[in-house]
Amino acid sequence: MTLFQCNRMKLPISLCSVIPILPSHHGPKTAVKAIAMRPLKTCCIGNTNRLLQTIRVNLPFEAICFAEPSLSLCLGGTGSVFTLDNPPRALQAYNAFLLASGGGFFGGSSLNSFTSLGNTVSKPPKSTNLSFVGDVFVADALSSNTSTGLLVASSTGDGLKTGEPLILLYTTSNYSDWEFDSVWYRANVSSGPRVECPSIYSLDDQELLIHSAPADGKTHWALGSSTKSGFVTTTTGILDYGSAYAGRAFFDHFGRLLVMFYVNDGLPASMQAQQGYANYQSLPRVLSVANGQVVSTPVAELDSLVDSTEHLNFEVSHGNWTGLTGTRASRYQLEFTIKANSPDGLVHLDLLSNNNQTEYTRLTLSQSNTGLGCLNSSFLQNTDHPGDDLDHITLTGANATAEHCLSLCCQRSGCVAMVFAHPQPGTQEDVCWLKSSITSPKSLANVTSAVVASQTTTLTLDTTRASSLPEAPGQVISMDVQGTPQVSAIADSGWSSTVSLDIIIDNSIIEVFGGNRAMTTSVHPQSDDVSRVMVHAINAQVAISGTHKVLAVGEAL
Repeated sequence: MTLFQCNRMKLPISLCSVIPILPSHHGPKTAVKAIAMRPLKTCCIGNTNRLLQTIRVNLPFEAICFAEPSLSLCLGGTGSVFTLDNPPRALQAYNAFLLASGGGFFGGSSLNSFTSLGNTVSKPPKSTNLSFVGDVFVADALSSNTSTGLLVASSTGDGLKTGEPLILLYTTSNYSDWEFDSVWYRANVSSGPRVECPSIYSLDDQELLIHSAPADGKTHWALGSSTKSGFVTTTTGILDYGSAYAGRAFFDHFGRLLVMFYVNDGLPASMQAQQGYANYQSLPRVLSVANGQVVSTPVAELDSLVDSTEHLNFEVSHGNWTGLTGTRASRYQLEFTIKANSPDGLVHLDLLSNNNQTEYTRLTLSQSNTGLGCLNSSFLQNTDHPGDDLDHITLTGANATAEHCLSLCCQRSGCVAMVFAHPQPGTQEDVCWLKSSITSPKSLANVTSAVVASQTTTLTLDTTRASSLPEAPGQVISMDVQGTPQVSAIADSGWSSTVSLDIIIDNSIIEVFGGNRAMTTSVHPQSDDVSRVMVHAINAQVAISGTHKVLAVGEAL
């Protein structure tokens, strides 16, 4: 039996952490000038040697391993590492501080050694039925000139099998004593009895709350605003639909909000001990807001690793296979234009496939069961989407209908919504307004609008054949992405869509980005020749264009 190779930076299986130190202008208003990423218990950290070196130019990473047995419990979760410009007298002997899961507080002369200062987070009042205190986060967005905010994961039950998932707010003026303030956020009960890794940031004039749910293994986001009564949510979603978990974000000195995740390798502890590390870190991703949704994309620094680029442009018809050259470290940025002959038409991409196809990870593009054709979009009466006009067209005669306006939007590239305006006061014309983005709805008489229900494509990532290791059974994960519909295909029994994907392969990690969503998995191929990509169409024809970029990856650190 051979163990898979990890191109990502290796650290001992003892406790370890990667800490991106934030510049001072992103620190809380009370002079905390550096906050760190979540500590991990065991990990194969970073990405490739070259990637980590590249990122270090912009993100000053410090990899630290703690040897103190007293830290073994608190490093099982999430905490914050920070420094103080003007620490209280009782803390002036220390240069750095660690506030860990469960409320443990530690001071250190450097980032390499910490001393326990006790548990400084008070228990919730007995009048509440809050019994579980978990991961913590020093919150810049919830701090003022006189106090600093702290988010604490909690539960109304034991937090393991029973209870409602909550996030509590604590405050402090001296960093040594954190007092309960309020129940700040109530997560959806589908998140299970508790949440993990809560954090909050300011992003595009909104507040972004990130937390993870052990019940579904996903990292969730919520956009909204903080009030005296807690966090008020406007929209919610999931940051990664695969194995990327416990996301923690941080600002770099360019002002970008970046996020990294813990990626579970799915291997037994005995194998992790044998190979000397366990689990991974995802690539850093940039967070932004688009049309009310939080979007994550790979950092631009990844381009500095490109060793060579191959331009692709080919078609695959029903029943045929086409093979692409590849490496264990590749980036495929591809556009798929799919024309399916029947509802069950689909396209397979077998990633990291060996020559006899006994090992491969299959990415499938198929029609979503929840997707609607563009022309099936629902109309809203007396509702406008002002601004962001792509075009406006005067409609006359039999074409002066909302249905015809919708058909024009469906046929126009870049149109995501339409507004059909009946004659307004002082006018005699019916006008079809085509929109390039979905703006906030506003009440307006005599208008009819619709957000186009683009063809939804389901991406399914199947790793059950990725490895011959019996200890690596694999998993099947999926996400829906919005493609660009083609009206001509709506009338028949097939389906059609154009989908753009960004697929990054780094030996034991596959990260897929598409339709403003992301999906990550770990794989453990054993063959030496797992580098090909095979494309197969069933009851469909697909045209593929884009690039294959070979990433230069040095020896693992």
